[in-house]
Amino acid sequence: MTDLMQSLIKDKMQRNDLSMRSAAAQIGVSHTTLIRIINGEPYDVQTAEKIANWLNVPVSTLLDLHEPGEDGLAKQISLVLRQEPALAKVFGEAMTRLAAGRISMETVRALAAYAAFQLGTSTKEELTDNGGLETTN
Repeated sequence: MTDLMQSLIKDKMQRNDLSMRSAAAQIGVSHTTLIRIINGEPYDVQTAEKIANWLNVPVSTLLDLHEPGEDGLAKQISLVLRQEPALAKVFGEAMTRLAAGRISMETVRALAAYAAFQLGTSTKEELTDNGGLETTN
């Protein structure tokens, strides 16, 4: 199991205030199986299908998350967007406006720069130097 899938399972459990036993019952597996999965131990295709159904994602996405490169990244982003409708709405609106010419690519870069700053992968100075973006931190 990928760290991303572990995070999504844990996040759904937390958001829905589910115990390990409750989550496992919803998924259709034993709580010990769910514990092993969260600890990164292997699981079978049937279990993957149950987890995918519970997370409301295609099982193929669940099984292909280990793929490196751009295609694997796109699948990971897609998976997160399925789990976070508000995030999907924001990015969907940004892409709609970009396609219609109502925002510039610079605005999309600003979204990425803000995310990078929040993640700590860029400093205020890098963001200001690289994109002319002002930050409040």
